[in-house]
Amino acid sequence: MDLATLFALDEFEVLGVILDHGEKQAARPGEVPVRQMIQLTGRQVPYVVGLNPPLRSPSGPALDQPAAYQQGVNLLLEKLRSADRPVTVFTTGSMRDVAAAFNREPDLLRQKVSRSSRCSIPNAIRR
Repeated sequence: MDLATLFALDEFEVLGVILDHGEKQAARPGEVPVRQMIQLTGRQVPYVVGLNPPLRSPSGPALDQPAAYQQGVNLLLEKLRSADRPVTVFTTGSMRDVAAAFNREPDLLRQKVSRSSRCSIPNAIRR
């Protein structure tokens, strides 16, 4: 629902979507609803798979994770570097990609992230 809201509101320029828990994406592909939102709205938004296991420490850059799971951190850093104005980072799941990006380039995130917003109801979908 959060994804649909972001895609539906013209006030938000969605710069990218990071699908968290990389390893689980094969069994429960988050790309399906992202592709549906792209199809419905006509927006061209890149989406990638992010980090898999939690960071080893709060200050960890997660450089030890496989390249397939580095795409989320890389996309976030790339979008921030190319942004001509500060952006809002909106997360609905794990924040490990944002944390790893901060741990790698803290000055970039301090400069380019105007605010972050997290929306998550952890037990809402558990059965």
